[in-house]
Amino acid sequence: MPKNMPKQKKYKNLLKAAAANSSQDKSVATVNSSQDKSIASNASQVKFLVAANSSRDKSAAAANSSRDKSAASNSSRDKSAASNSSRDKSTAVASSSRDKLNFALNLAKRFLLQSLGKKWRENRIKLWNEFYDPRLSKTEIINNTPEDIALDQWALFVEYRLKPETQNLCKRNQEIWQKQIIPHTSGAKSIAIKRAELTEETEKEFSRVQMWDITHKKTDGSYVNEKAKEIALQALVSYIAFKEGGKIPVELAGMFPTQQISQGLDQESEIPSPRELGSRSSGASNKEA
Repeated sequence: MPKNMPKQKKYKNLLKAAAANSSQDKSVATVNSSQDKSIASNASQVKFLVAANSSRDKSAAAANSSRDKSAASNSSRDKSAASNSSRDKSTAVASSSRDKLNFALNLAKRFLLQSLGKKWRENRIKLWNEFYDPRLSKTEIINNTPEDIALDQWALFVEYRLKPETQNLCKRNQEIWQKQIIPHTSGAKSIAIKRAELTEETEKEFSRVQMWDITHKKTDGSYVNEKAKEIALQALVSYIAFKEGGKIPVELAGMFPTQQISQGLDQESEIPSPRELGSRSSGASNKEA
């Protein structure tokens, strides 16, 4: 600054310069304050964004956790359903095995009872034939007690055998047996009972022709005699003719004798009705009652 400048002017210039510097400082301060406020605003926005992102992350984590729990619940339910299905299958298998076992036990029980009944009847007949003597009185027969049989039981048996009703029954059954032309293999069991047992065991219905074969064939598959075979052939011819409209197919005609074909076409089957079969069976089984 020139030395010759008046002091007053000099002071004024200094004041102006100071004022300018102060204004510049204020402007700088204002700019700095504005920048600070902008930075603070940006910091607030950053905090807000961070908070929003954190909240969103928490919501996503909660949703994922809920979905995982739901998936775990579904998996547990599926496992429970699979366990129930496996248990149901095991129960069904156990029930089926139990039914099969019960069926086998029932068959075994029936066989044992039938076998015991047959042996008991045969032993009664054998004892009576060995120890009965028409020349002896009832008291003498009772006193002649077989070994291993109690006296009171033998007395009751002799009393039963010597009753007039029992004697008449035995005589009638012997006459029926002598008149029987075609024997059967059902033993003391009637045809009706045999059919009922077969139906129960196999859950199938059996016709008269089928029952004829079952009750008139030996264990080797052959008929008990020629008459039984003849009747079976006639019945078969009648059945085939009925199915074919009254004619025997040419390809089957050679399988049967001419006499059987003519008899099967001209007359009804000679197979007796179930009542007749039952009557014959009862007579045969009680021939030595």
